[in-house]
Amino acid sequence: MLVSAPARVRMPSRGRSALTNGTRLHDGGVDHRSPAARRFKDLTQSFAAPLGGFDSLDETRRALVRSAASLTMHAERLQAALARGDNVDADELVRVSSEARRALESVRQREPQPKSQSLADYISACAKGTAA
Repeated sequence: MLVSAPARVRMPSRGRSALTNGTRLHDGGVDHRSPAARRFKDLTQSFAAPLGGFDSLDETRRALVRSAASLTMHAERLQAALARGDNVDADELVRVSSEARRALESVRQREPQPKSQSLADYISACAKGTAA
């Protein structure tokens, strides 16, 4: 028995938050011109690009992308502090880096898989000499 995923519910943009509309990446009080906010936006766009772009994602995938971006930024801050010679809790650095890696893997697992070639198409391509 096949179970289909629930359809994405479309609400009018006036009835949704700025976060849901995609006009903001954070709720409240964030200066989107700051270097950290720009880095966050760059990371979310980069992580969402293989999935069709941030605007095409449902809320679950958007949350995963935002989580991966924030963990990546935290790991980058810890690594920068370490490079400056500041005292950094090694356990925190390892935990945050591992969480960032797992979050990125979770995002990547949701990438659309390339459609495989049918056997008939493969045989036809072999006959023409264009098979990969």
